[in-house]
Amino acid sequence: MKAVVALLGAAATLCWPHAASAQHREPMPDISREQFIKTASDRFATMDQNGDGALTQAEVAAGPQTPGMRLQAFDADGNGNVTRAEFTAGMAARFDRMDGNRDGVLTADERRAARGQRGQGGRPKGGE
Repeated sequence: MKAVVALLGAAATLCWPHAASAQHREPMPDISREQFIKTASDRFATMDQNGDGALTQAEVAAGPQTPGMRLQAFDADGNGNVTRAEFTAGMAARFDRMDGNRDGVLTADERRAARGQRGQGGRPKGGE
């Protein structure tokens, strides 16, 4: 379960390019569930190097924006590949766990809280 949280956390960081930067001082804007999923889908397309609609471990390992990403966390059917649908479903679930007040928008405070939970090996409040 910790691997799933770690993977989704890494993937969520992809949705905010500056999230990993300690030097980023400006507050991050709120992001809707729709925006979050669209960004995740766009990142999937970037990682899908051969354009076949599925990610392999080799594609994930080759992506500089996804160090340590564990493919099996998104692999719902266990076939060794992750389709766009599997990736999107995983990211949607991540958003839902992070959205503490369930209003469909992630605030900077909610993202900070989720990062803090991951750092403690836990899941954001209200997780599944």
